This record gives sequence, C-alpha cells and structure tokens, in this order.
Amino acid sequence: MTPMAPLVHLNGSSAQTLLDGYEAASRALSAALTALEEAAPNARDYYPKGEDAYSVARREHSARVDSIRSARADIWALSLSVSEQMAAGKSR
Repeated sequence: MTPMAPLVHLNGSSAQTLLDGYEAASRALSAALTALEEAAPNARDYYPKGEDAYSVARREHSARVDSIRSARADIWALSLSVSEQMAAGKSR
C-alpha cells in the first residue's frame, strides 16, 4: 500500500523540512536494519528448546527485518512524492 504523502503548500511544512525529516528517518531505519541483521538468531542458541525452535526464531526475525524494510520503503515513497512536488514547482 502506498503511504499517504503530504501535500506541499504555503500553510504546511516546507518541502525541505519534510525531506530533512524523511532523510533522518531513513538513516535511522537503515541503522536499525543493520543492527537487527547483526542480531540474527544463531541455531546454537535454540537447539535445546526443540527441533523447531530455531525455525520459529528465524521466521520471527525475518518478519522484524521485513517490517523495518517496509517502513524504510514507505519513507522513501514519501520522500519521492515531496521531491516530485518540488520539481513541479510546488515547494516553498
């Protein structure tokens, strides 16, 4: 689903303010993604819990990674929308 992008107009935030915020959010999400990927489950930490434990932990971890990737893609889409508005002359 495409996120609801803001409309750049005189009574709202400036395009640059929006872009700066999206850039900061994107950097933070990228850092979170890197940290999360480095914290991936290790099978040695799960085998005492049963033969399916690692598979469950791996699926859960993948879902968390996908969540952050999805949030980062949303931020990118919002940034692109604002950039396109700037290019069309709607920035202030």
